[in-house]
Amino acid sequence: MPKKVLTSLISEIAVSRRILRQFAWVMTVMLGLVVPLVIIWINDWEIVRAAVIVGAVGVVFLLAGLLVPMWLRPVYIVWMLLALVLGTVVTRIIITIVFYFMITPIGWIRRTFGTTDTLGLRIDPHRESYWIERKEPSRADQMKKQY
Repeated sequence: MPKKVLTSLISEIAVSRRILRQFAWVMTVMLGLVVPLVIIWINDWEIVRAAVIVGAVGVVFLLAGLLVPMWLRPVYIVWMLLALVLGTVVTRIIITIVFYFMITPIGWIRRTFGTTDTLGLRIDPHRESYWIERKEPSRADQMKKQY
């Protein structure tokens, strides 16, 4: 990633004491409670040590968030950059999957059955006018609330 892009991304990340405290609380809950419980739930005593270490890191986040939240600024910025990169990649993957597995088959089916000009945008050189005649005249009160 070019340095200018990285610098502009970092400058757009909002960092305040309040946001850093919220980040500390989220990391405390995830690292201090959820992850150790999942590791212990696996019920392998070899990794209980890992649960204790991850829980201790959660406690460190809690203490830093309560006492000196600005110490968490570098961690928060790296975390947000990682989230931006993951969000960009996952979005591209989802859009690609939707296009190739939904939009493309719809186009194939429409071309197969010959319904390619549903909006009537194709120019017909033999047509005199593209004016669409209405069967009933519209009422004036319909113009006030069009939707």
